[in-house]
Amino acid sequence: FSNIFLTERDEIKKEAHIFIYPLPSKKHNYSKNNQMTDAEEFMPLTSPSPTPVSPSNGSARTKTLPSNSIAWAKVTKICLLVLFMVSMVFLYNHELFNFNNRNCSVISSPSIASDKVNDATSSRNAGFGAGIVCPSLLNEAKNDQTLKWYKDNVKVQNNTSAWTLEQVENLKKQKIDGWKRTYHQLKAFKKDWKVRQFSSLKSGDSIFESACGKGINLLFTVELLKEHLGIDNLHVSGIEYRQDAAIIADGMLRTALPAVGSYLGSICQADATNLSFIPTETFDLSYTGYIEPLEDPLNIAEELGRELKFEDICGDEQGKNWARKKLRTLDQNAQEDWYAAWVKELVRITKRGKPIVIEEISLPMCENEYDWGGVKKEWWREAALKYKWDVDVDSIHIEGLKKSDEDTRYNLFMRKND
Repeated sequence: FSNIFLTERDEIKKEAHIFIYPLPSKKHNYSKNNQMTDAEEFMPLTSPSPTPVSPSNGSARTKTLPSNSIAWAKVTKICLLVLFMVSMVFLYNHELFNFNNRNCSVISSPSIASDKVNDATSSRNAGFGAGIVCPSLLNEAKNDQTLKWYKDNVKVQNNTSAWTLEQVENLKKQKIDGWKRTYHQLKAFKKDWKVRQFSSLKSGDSIFESACGKGINLLFTVELLKEHLGIDNLHVSGIEYRQDAAIIADGMLRTALPAVGSYLGSICQADATNLSFIPTETFDLSYTGYIEPLEDPLNIAEELGRELKFEDICGDEQGKNWARKKLRTLDQNAQEDWYAAWVKELVRITKRGKPIVIEEISLPMCENEYDWGGVKKEWWREAALKYKWDVDVDSIHIEGLKKSDEDTRYNLFMRKND
C-alpha cells in the first residue's frame, strides 16, 4: 500500500512541477535515477533562495515551488470523492441499482408487452396483480400414481398455448377429464350449486381453483356467474399438477375468458398441498372441483407385491380382526391428513371472511367400494378444530350431489374467519 501511495505522490509532484529545496546544512544525496532519498524528501522545506542552486554543483533542482500545489491536489481528490458519493446517491434514489439485493444486481428496465401478444409461458410465470410467480421446480406429489390414470385414459386434444374460439367450442363437446358428461352437461348439473354458493362474489373479484384440470370447471363457473348473477371482470387463476392439462387450461382459458368478460391471471403446474408461491389472503373465493384421494395412502400394495383390493382394507365387516381394523384406521387417518393438506392451503390463500368451496367430495373407501376413498361428512367440523383451519366452523354447509341418494359424493361450503 505504501508503494502505491508513494508512486501516486510522485506523479502529483511531477504534474504540479514541485521541486524540493535543500536545507542549508544538509547535503542532498541522489540515487541513480536522480531521485531524492525518503529521508530528504520528508524534511521540512526552507524558504527558497533568490538565486536557485544549480544542479551541476550536486545540490537540488532549480525551480520555484508553487506554494499551494499539494493542498490543491488534496482538495481535488476530496472533490472527486464527494462527486462520486453524490452520484451513487442519485443512482440509488432513481432505483437504477438494487441495494436491497445482496448481489447489488442492476435492475433492467421492464419490457412492455403488447396486449395483442399471446405468450402463455410468460403469463403463467407472471401471475396477475397479486404477483403470483409459478414454481420453477415441482416435486412428485403423494397422489402422483393415481394421476397416471388420467395420463393413460384421457386424451389430450390440444396441448399448445394458442387456442381459437372454435377449438374451445369443440372441447366443450367432448367428455371431460374422465367424466361421463360433456361440458354443457356438467354446467347444467352444477348450475344450482354454483349460483347459490358463489353469489358472494362481485365484479372485479378474484377466484382460484386448485387442481383445475383443463380449466373446464373454471370456465363454466365464470359463465354461470355472468349469465345468472351478472358478475364479470373476474380475475381467474388456478393450478394443475399434470403438465399437459395445465398447458391446455392456460391456452383455452386465455382465449375463452375474454369472450365472457373476464380474464386469466395464472395457471401454474403445482402440487395442491404446496401453494407456498401464492401470497396469503390473495383470493376472494378459492375452491377445488375435486380433491384427488390417495389410492393407497399406506403403500400397502408395495408390501403385498400386487394391486390393492377392497378386501385388504375393508374385508372384515364385523371388525373382529383387530389387525385389519387397526390397518383400516391408519389408512383412513392418512387419507384425512391428505385432504387436510389441500384444505389448509385453500384456506390460507383466501381473503378473510371469504368463501372456500370443496366439490365432489368422496366418502371413505370402506363406505363406497366404487369410489377411490375420501372422508365422512361429519369429519369436516372435527377437522377444522384438529388441523386448526382459520375458518368459521358454524359456516360449514354440506349438500349431497343428489338429495335422494345419501351414498353419493357431496359438496361443501365454508367461510374463512373475519
